[in-house]
Amino acid sequence: MSQSHISFNPDGSMHNWDYCPIIARTQLFRLLARLDVPISLGESYSFEEYIRTAHNPKFVSVSSQTTTRDMLKYFTDCKAKLVETVSSTSVNCVCV
Repeated sequence: MSQSHISFNPDGSMHNWDYCPIIARTQLFRLLARLDVPISLGESYSFEEYIRTAHNPKFVSVSSQTTTRDMLKYFTDCKAKLVETVSSTSVNCVCV
């Protein structure tokens, strides 16, 4: 017998929760950046054991190289959006 995982929609209804490794990887590098801890924490056996035991038995360990690539891609995407926003804003400067 297994236990189902459920999540709640914004309207209060329920749906099955599915593990998504891409979301897990994104949230991992965001956590590491916010806590300002070494990227290698995400691939340590202790971290993996904690996540699998306490939160998600389907967790897949991520290498520090993959975490670094994910973080760089996220930064590059955010930078591109910022540049696009700034370049689309017209600013009229009056020099005196």
